[in-house]
Amino acid sequence: MTTEIKKLPKERLYSLDTLRGFDMFWIVGGLMVVDIASKKASGAALGIVGIMSYTAAGIQDIVSGYLIEGNKTIINGETIYDFGSITIFWISAAALSVVFALFTWKKT
Repeated sequence: MTTEIKKLPKERLYSLDTLRGFDMFWIVGGLMVVDIASKKASGAALGIVGIMSYTAAGIQDIVSGYLIEGNKTIINGETIYDFGSITIFWISAAALSVVFALFTWKKT
């Protein structure tokens, strides 16, 4: 019994492009908020936000790579990726970032 797999045309992963764009939007958006703050506070905050943003983006890239590569299957020479676990990771990370942002919310 042989398994035939239909060869799909190679297409760009628009979901990955969307994720990268979304990440960069929030990184740049966080840095813009710091620019609006007073000059005394903006220097230290800008440095901390910048370092943490790029550190988190690097960690996200490494973890995403491990999860994507760890959930691929090669059948008859074709590589098939399962994005189930990486999707859970991305959604969980987004939800966790919203929760962390809510902890910093202050009513004035």
